[in-house]
Amino acid sequence: MIKLVLFDLDDTLFLNERSLWETENRIAMDLGLAPIPLERHRLNWGKLTIERVAQNFPAADADLFTKKVLAFYPELIGSGDIDKVSDSDVKTLEILKNSGKRLAVLTSRPALQVGHLIEENSQLKQLVERVYHADNLDHVKPDAKVFERILADFGVTAGEAAYVGDLVSDAECAKLAGLHFIAILENGLRTKEDFKSWQVDFFANTLAEIVDYVLSN
Repeated sequence: MIKLVLFDLDDTLFLNERSLWETENRIAMDLGLAPIPLERHRLNWGKLTIERVAQNFPAADADLFTKKVLAFYPELIGSGDIDKVSDSDVKTLEILKNSGKRLAVLTSRPALQVGHLIEENSQLKQLVERVYHADNLDHVKPDAKVFERILADFGVTAGEAAYVGDLVSDAECAKLAGLHFIAILENGLRTKEDFKSWQVDFFANTLAEIVDYVLSN
């Protein structure tokens, strides 16, 4: 039986891509660089910010550009343009929590980009027990060892945990570790065909669709 449900952040709990694409293009133009179309931005979406910036804007100083992106985070967070759980997804998390499932987050983001999510009064903090990120774990995705500490913390086996994510690398590390894997297709960036190399236990077009699978397994 699934006792623990782990969630990725970007494009799983948060649909941030369009807002960050607009922000990065705004920074690029301020630096005298040409903006890029959404389709190009999507080619590198899911990578760490500095890696994405380096590939999307090769003429830019990636470190400087990344610092400018991060400087916009407070504004974007405050306006609700990024890192906001939708009302529908809040309801889904509440249903799972009230059904006795334990909930946590596993993201590749560094501590700098999750600090606002773990404050006591944050929306996410009220819904999940723990937030695991690149700076409080010994391993990062797609290394399957990333789950070892988490499973130990919650006292569950791999077969009693499910990871919900949107990337093929999410499927890779979850299945290599023996977890259930649920693929979220809501962002429209990936299709079932993209995951053909790895077993996906359930495909969901919205987060709400995972409830029946989690509660019946």
